[in-house]
Amino acid sequence: MTAKWKVVAIQTAERVVPFRLAKTLVRLVLAANGIGFAGKVRESGEAGFLRRLATSRVLSSKPTIVDVGAHTGEYIEIAKETWPDARIFGFEPSASHYERLSAFLRERKYVGVKTYPIGLSSEAGTRTLSKHENISGM
Repeated sequence: MTAKWKVVAIQTAERVVPFRLAKTLVRLVLAANGIGFAGKVRESGEAGFLRRLATSRVLSSKPTIVDVGAHTGEYIEIAKETWPDARIFGFEPSASHYERLSAFLRERKYVGVKTYPIGLSSEAGTRTLSKHENISGM
């Protein structure tokens, strides 16, 4: 399935960067920092990156974190392990994933986590969320 819309370019302060180029650049930067795209936060390198970020003192001990595409809460869990006092806002448009996310968060009883069953976009409106049956994300 495909969505009814897709991002075709990313606007920077200086110029528009074609989406494919921007996506490639982001993947290269993330890969250089040990972050892959395995689909699991602990396995992809994201957890290690968060721990390195926490020890670098770039962020305060109480950061505000926005998890866009919160899925079922893995990233929120790692963020709370890394920064117990963090404020976290999670956004997950998939109804089935949002149900699992909500159940996960009820079990953990995290303080400072607020989630919303919506997607984020640069434009207001309604979009179709498409999902492949064998892939956990979009």
